[in-house]
Amino acid sequence: MSVVKTPEHHYSEHYPNIEAIPVDKLSPINMPEEAAMQEGYRVAALVDKYGDRLAVSDIKQIYLDTIHGRAGAYAYAVATLSALIEVGDETKGKYKNLIRESYDVRRKLFATMDYAYRDDTAMLETIAQIKRGKSILDLNRDLLAIETFGKEYGKRLAEANANMDLFKRAGELHAEIASTMARMDIHPEKIDTAKVTTAKAWTYLWEALSEIYAAGRFVFMEEPETEELFYIDYLQKFAGRKSSGETDVEAATNVS
Repeated sequence: MSVVKTPEHHYSEHYPNIEAIPVDKLSPINMPEEAAMQEGYRVAALVDKYGDRLAVSDIKQIYLDTIHGRAGAYAYAVATLSALIEVGDETKGKYKNLIRESYDVRRKLFATMDYAYRDDTAMLETIAQIKRGKSILDLNRDLLAIETFGKEYGKRLAEANANMDLFKRAGELHAEIASTMARMDIHPEKIDTAKVTTAKAWTYLWEALSEIYAAGRFVFMEEPETEELFYIDYLQKFAGRKSSGETDVEAATNVS
């Protein structure tokens, strides 16, 4: 009789591999942590169902064999990080609403900035630098950087018919989030370590996810309904995209 392993068991089992990932090799997360956690389990279920067919491609068997463990390890890391933020019901609700709005504003403004400077490689790299936050906890820094960008390059953005009120709103959200977080019980001595560990656990999960997506799209290219399952579910449903390579975090993460 097989023993059902908990996320904590998976995390302990895979911790050496997770911890060994260099900080400069972290994969950017392309969805909220909660959605990423659900995606890991969804893909693990796909492997359970279609594993034999996926295995006939040249995918490394280790990715199919460890997807459950990787998904569970990431779920445990996310839960650990979330547990470090303790908030009352009222503050929690306000915080979640602010974060949800902030990700929507952030997404729209990055699209605006990318469009306005689509022919300027140097500026696109500057914008890409702002985009590289790995976690929900980096969001407030991004909002401030976006507001500053809007002030410095407002003329060009206005020429592209950008909604400058959104840049102003980014600054307002930055202030509101900072004020709300000041009323939250944060454990600063642990949060940075948990952030890095969660980013490493995501990188470890993403290594398998990206290979399974690719293998599934190849194996099922003549079966569109099944092939469709091998795209990120969150991006298809909520971001209207069909790409596993996007790097933006685009919506709020639930905070426990």
